[in-house]
Amino acid sequence: MGEPVLVKPFTYTVLESRWRQQLGDDFTVQVPQHQFLLIRLSITNSGGQTTAAPLLSLIDSKGNVIQEHQNGGGLDGWFGLLRNIQPAQTEEGWIAFDASPNNYVLKCYGEVTDDSEQTGLVNIPLNMDTMNENPAIQMPEITAPGGR
Repeated sequence: MGEPVLVKPFTYTVLESRWRQQLGDDFTVQVPQHQFLLIRLSITNSGGQTTAAPLLSLIDSKGNVIQEHQNGGGLDGWFGLLRNIQPAQTEEGWIAFDASPNNYVLKCYGEVTDDSEQTGLVNIPLNMDTMNENPAIQMPEITAPGGR
């Protein structure tokens, strides 16, 4: 993390990662199947034209692929799904994955040429310091009729 990864025409830099048990609050809560792994990154377009940066994916130690979560509601600074980046511009934001706490590799994508796709990899180590920065959703207690 922190080292730029060039995958033409993009340069990806992972700035930080955090784990969350939910996104949003009150009426906009999103609860993951596992936990949300949030990754803040910057993407620079070094190409000569406006280009859409693709969604990214995670790979676990067994080779399983986890796709990027496509609803960033409740996540301040969410990168969004449409990431059109102007030439020589850098955009920064958060992306999210529904994943079990573990070490991962972030797979970054570049241009597709002659039926081949350029990719780059960034190690995302498990950071225990960011595991419980926000509490799980508190569900109201349900009591049986008559107070039992």
